[in-house]
Amino acid sequence: MKRIALTRRSSCGWTGRASQQSKIARHGGTPKQPLTPYQSAISAYTRTFALKGLGWMLSVLRDVTYRRLFAAQIVALIGTGLLTVALGLLAYDLASSNAGAVLGTALTIKMFAYVGLAPVINALVARWPKKRVLIGADLVRAAMALCLPFITDVWQIYVVIFLLQSASATFTPAFQSLIPTILTDERDYTRALSLSRLAYDMEALVSPAAAALLLTVLSYNNLFLGTVAGFLFSAFMVAITVLPKVQAAPAPQTSLWHRTTLGAKIFWQNPRLRSLLALNLVVAAPTALVLVNTVVYVRDVLDRPDTDLALALACFGVGSMIVALSAPRVLDRFGDRAVMLTGAGIIPFVLAGAAALTLLGDPGTGWWLLLGLWFLLGAATATILTPSARLLRDASTEDTRPYVFTAQFSLSHACYILTYPLAGWVGAVAGLGWAAVALTIVAMISSAGAFASWPRHDTAEPRNRQGRSRALSSQPHGAPRPAPDTPSLVHPVTPGPELLETAAGTLRMLAEPTRLHLLWQLAQGPQSVTELTAAAGVPRTVVSQHLAKLRLSGLVDTRKDGRRVIYSLHDGHLVRLIRETFNHADHRITGEPTHS
Repeated sequence: MKRIALTRRSSCGWTGRASQQSKIARHGGTPKQPLTPYQSAISAYTRTFALKGLGWMLSVLRDVTYRRLFAAQIVALIGTGLLTVALGLLAYDLASSNAGAVLGTALTIKMFAYVGLAPVINALVARWPKKRVLIGADLVRAAMALCLPFITDVWQIYVVIFLLQSASATFTPAFQSLIPTILTDERDYTRALSLSRLAYDMEALVSPAAAALLLTVLSYNNLFLGTVAGFLFSAFMVAITVLPKVQAAPAPQTSLWHRTTLGAKIFWQNPRLRSLLALNLVVAAPTALVLVNTVVYVRDVLDRPDTDLALALACFGVGSMIVALSAPRVLDRFGDRAVMLTGAGIIPFVLAGAAALTLLGDPGTGWWLLLGLWFLLGAATATILTPSARLLRDASTEDTRPYVFTAQFSLSHACYILTYPLAGWVGAVAGLGWAAVALTIVAMISSAGAFASWPRHDTAEPRNRQGRSRALSSQPHGAPRPAPDTPSLVHPVTPGPELLETAAGTLRMLAEPTRLHLLWQLAQGPQSVTELTAAAGVPRTVVSQHLAKLRLSGLVDTRKDGRRVIYSLHDGHLVRLIRETFNHADHRITGEPTHS
């Protein structure tokens, strides 16, 4: 009945619209031209696509733990945006015409804190409870932000920024490495990554606008109080959140140097993460061009008003947001490699277009070309940034995840130490066009390295099957042995710290009845989640959580069969180990004499 009523209402709507147009015509007015069928279809598709993409991402907020942490992230981001605006005004008050040099030095200090201190701090706090680390970092950030209104000299800015960014270098990797533990389902995790990317892009648009509104009624020093409130709110949300208990095995004491460099070693041993290293540099090139030189393009090259600067930066953010909205479905269909390398292939061409734009110098066509180029750069960088954490999750275990995420945080920011000077100094000395050319060359070389490093046979599901445990061991290790050409049933090995810890890690994954039951089922052959749930006799959510842990540890394989995910065991040693475990247990229960 509802459908019939809607149909009649729609028919009445068309009749009413025709009557309204006739009435307008009788009174001498100009009726509004109706949309063509093509325009109506495009408009409806755009609205539907945007709403569906946002709905897919927002569905992950049903998880209470993630919802609270995401709220903490959003408010802290807005506070950081207010800090950026207020810091620029403070630098101008203290240094006047040298404010740019002050901000440039502050940004450099920020990058060195991220690159140099993040691995060391993470190694120091790796064994502390994650909640204490996050709350402590937020409180330090709030305290440093509270000091900024009382600064009277430039050097004090540098000290406070160094301490504040050191706390951020502690908080961000710890926060990012916590999310895979909360959202064990791969699709939920991908939605969370897209939502986080969208939050960063929205912050870049909302924070400056909010700061502009607040500055109409407040002094810039009061903006620092907004930053303090944001960090305190973040600490409060973390404090009231019940974080999952990670059952990490007690590991032998290792040196600070080993824990500091462990993440970088895992990066170098994993082909996908080596490719991510190159992709980080690909992203840094266009980001530096946009952040450093957009104002020069708008004001000097194209001779546009100041208000167009915000529009150009907004185009970069909109491109990124559109990719974030579509990322869950696109990644599910095409996989990480295809999506990320597509972005890496697009960026050098768009940067070359930016270099050509400098030679055009036409305020008319050049302006619209700039908006298009910035939109493409935003979209292309988002295709790399959004899925990158999936690679980190797949290449780490619960023990090594903080080290891997910290290494990504540090190494990705190290790329900006190269690209920021190229964009700024080369642009100032040799011209904007040469700066764009230099960044294009950097992006081309990095993109080629990413293509060469990432194996072509890589698929969309978690990979890295052979040697994964070795690469992920949190214990000291030497050079890995080359893999034999043919598999062998007996390996001539001598137990050492690395081998013992890796073997113990495998046995720990088996030391849970439900998980062992699932592995025994998979030892009989590949099965879907539905089949495993029926066989195990436990809720589907419990099965999914155990399968996620097995997948992250590298013990099981997955493949797509239509919309189903099929799980299987790929290691004959593991299959025999599971079967022999049950044979041994049968001897213990029945009392049957053991075999020699």
